[in-house]
Amino acid sequence: SNENYGFDLINVDDSGIPMLVIDYRGFGVSLYSYYDGTVYTLMDYWGYGVGGNSGYSYLPFENCIYNSNADYAGAYRQEYYMYINNNHELIWDDVEMHFQYYPDGADPWDYDSFSDTPYYFIDGEEVSEEEYASYRVTGSYESIYGRYAYDEIMEYLNDNTVPTVKHFEVVMGDYTWEEACELASESGGHLATINSLDEYYSVSSAISMSGYTTGVFYLGGRYDET
Repeated sequence: SNENYGFDLINVDDSGIPMLVIDYRGFGVSLYSYYDGTVYTLMDYWGYGVGGNSGYSYLPFENCIYNSNADYAGAYRQEYYMYINNNHELIWDDVEMHFQYYPDGADPWDYDSFSDTPYYFIDGEEVSEEEYASYRVTGSYESIYGRYAYDEIMEYLNDNTVPTVKHFEVVMGDYTWEEACELASESGGHLATINSLDEYYSVSSAISMSGYTTGVFYLGGRYDET
């Protein structure tokens, strides 16, 4: 049934031809590109939503797709980057990146060994936070998932247009809620408000992609006790 699926058109690279997202929401997502009369399958029902996989994100127009997987109740997280090559294939970066909240060699289920700050690893070797950060591809990532119903995406396809999307950005600092609200307003926006499951996925992805693993994240509504 089409009602179980969401669709989107996204610009992963700068080819000028949007790519088609078909998403069985919360379970698996597919991604297709089109070039010179041929459709290429980049992602074929790649699962997410379970097993610590929160989903896939991309840097618009920059040919970079990101994914991360958590294990041991979030104490271990591996990060991946993918790119589309000249053969229209989605390939993985060959650098292994992960961070964990327990010393190397410790039992990940031994909570007594947990640290408040993570240990970082590149290709299996422990590195400093600064060196690890140098391998990250930063930017304003967007989630790859189906924002639109079948009828909506067919309208876009028939009109040969790309849907506009909301942009969420994570800004870190030592702020009160009032200060964060004012900062967002001064930047021409507002604190994020979540009005749908789609927006929840976008905000969750933005937080995951920010690289910050602890802290309080403010949204555009709050409850004050009286």
